[in-house]
Amino acid sequence: MGYSNRNRRSTRQIGSLKRINYNRPSKPEVKEEEESKFNWYDTGLLIGMCTLVGYYMAYSFQKGKYSYYGITEIFINQVDIVTIIFSITIIGGIFFPVYSLYDNLRTILRSYQSPIGNLLLYPFLPLFIAGILLMLLTEYYIVIPIILLVIIIWIFVSPIITYKEIQGYRNKLQKKVDYNDDEGFTLTNIMFTFKHYPTARIFISCGFLIMIGPIANMVGLNDAKIEKNYFTLEHKNQEYLVIDEYGDNIIIAPFDKKKNTIKKEFQIIEVKSDFENPIVLENIYLKDKLVIPD
Repeated sequence: MGYSNRNRRSTRQIGSLKRINYNRPSKPEVKEEEESKFNWYDTGLLIGMCTLVGYYMAYSFQKGKYSYYGITEIFINQVDIVTIIFSITIIGGIFFPVYSLYDNLRTILRSYQSPIGNLLLYPFLPLFIAGILLMLLTEYYIVIPIILLVIIIWIFVSPIITYKEIQGYRNKLQKKVDYNDDEGFTLTNIMFTFKHYPTARIFISCGFLIMIGPIANMVGLNDAKIEKNYFTLEHKNQEYLVIDEYGDNIIIAPFDKKKNTIKKEFQIIEVKSDFENPIVLENIYLKDKLVIPD
């Protein structure tokens, strides 16, 4: 992402390495008529995009949740506003502490004016935070730390290979930092590109949609795994577990309380109740995780 203004630059000597700082332009050199072709900040467009993202998140969340029980997406015939708000609340509740951790670590690393701190800041810190998030949502507790270890080793070894002509390891690291600041795949460069280049907004927005789907799916799957509060009902000496609401109906499955397991025989029933034929739902709390047969 080399969008630096190379006509304005300042240099200073660092050992045997001359560091070059490129100053970004306050405004990209884009013609005014090209900028005004499409209003990306139109209220209607923003509302439409937020609705699309919210619906997609809710659908992916519901799909991940149902996959835990063995229910296919055929049962997802509608995503109401309650499901959208619920999924956004859960996903937002996960991302907020993760972003807070990222912001605090970024502040700490910025306080150390050294190439090592800058290399840890970009690009390792975002990958580290993403790894923590994946460890919370997946069961690959061993694989992810190994991948992060390999990445951090490569970050500090690659400058030796890339900048052979530069003397001194610290100068090699500084050269790598300069490259990241100028053309590297960093959050700052991504935001700069998104702000000033309309074409990049399309690709970045599509990339965001591609990533948010699997994340919402994992959050829904994890939510089902840790769920222990359920409703049960009894019919003809058979106890059924209420999996979820399905519009005005409910999805149920045969439940064995002793073995704490369900059968993958799902039914959709109408919730009709009166004094003569009441539907009695009992709230239960499972001490252990619900067992789903293979």
